[in-house]
Amino acid sequence: MILVLFIGLISTLLSNNLLYSSLSYLHATMLISLVFLGYKIKDNNSILFYTIFFSNVFLVSYSLLNYSFFILSSEAPFPDGVLYGFYNIRFFNQFQVLSIPFVIYFLSHSKLHRVAKITLALNLFLLLFSSARGASIAILVTTLIYCYFINKSMIKELFFCLLGAILLFLIHYFYLDIYYSAEYIIRTGSSKRYELWLEVINNINFKTLLIGNGPGGYKSETFDFGHPHNSFLQILNSWGAIVLSIFVFFIYKLINHSLAFIKKNKDNNEFLTCFTSFMSLLIYSLVSGVIVMPIPQTFLFVLVGILLGYLGYNLFERKNNKHKKIALIITFTISLLYAALVILSYSCLEPKPYGPSFWSNGQLSFENCKLTYFED
Repeated sequence: MILVLFIGLISTLLSNNLLYSSLSYLHATMLISLVFLGYKIKDNNSILFYTIFFSNVFLVSYSLLNYSFFILSSEAPFPDGVLYGFYNIRFFNQFQVLSIPFVIYFLSHSKLHRVAKITLALNLFLLLFSSARGASIAILVTTLIYCYFINKSMIKELFFCLLGAILLFLIHYFYLDIYYSAEYIIRTGSSKRYELWLEVINNINFKTLLIGNGPGGYKSETFDFGHPHNSFLQILNSWGAIVLSIFVFFIYKLINHSLAFIKKNKDNNEFLTCFTSFMSLLIYSLVSGVIVMPIPQTFLFVLVGILLGYLGYNLFERKNNKHKKIALIITFTISLLYAALVILSYSCLEPKPYGPSFWSNGQLSFENCKLTYFED
């Protein structure tokens, strides 16, 4: 961890955009605290489970209500007008990828299993409706993992939920085909992903391999994107090959230990749910901006903390009062500097839509700063 932060600091100081890299670096260091939060709530995670489940129920229900308004108005429903709460439909899909494993968990709940079955079927329908290919693959893979370890009787329920979703989608598709936009549903292009990845790979040099171009240092002048829609390429470009290697090794060990834990504790559905949610986000991050968006990146770190807690890692070693005071001073200093840079960033945003990314659809830099606080 110290090596990662040290390399990140050097990369930040040598980046071409000191303001944005500083914000991204400080943000990354503060995200680590979410690992400790996940570790702490491991033994009392029911609130987290219920919150994610009912949030999913609400968003899906509201989206279905929007869908019904289109039908009643004899208009062709389209994803941007139906999916509720996110100005970009892929942000909605990211939340689905995070929360669907928790919906599956409640299929075995004595009082909420019917709500969970209906919600799961509607989630799968909305994935197909929004043409979320990457999210669908992530959910498919992790659902197969879930099916391998859970009670076999639940597989039948999952199968009927999938059939229901496919039936709803077929009804929707043939209805939509009467109108004009059925082409959106079945797409074979890469949505510029392939071109973005080639651009990142072609721009790799010795500095990029060693320390990266600075946290948040990627932007595409050609395609107007602020991240390459691939977590591994994002880390490689921003932090360098050393940090990427550490990240890959950590993920490998975490997955390996988690699978071993699941095999030994087959009745621990809470751990299985957190693991499959984590894996869903990780797989989806290979074709999406999961690690740079606030909701999925937050839960990625929280889920890591929960998994480490179950696996028996001791993240709270006993420290004397001197060490605690030093840690408190460092935390306070980082938070203060972070807050100052965030306030400054409001006057340093270039509206050109490099994005979306965590901050906004735009590019932050000191060159864009328009400080007018002391003008008449």
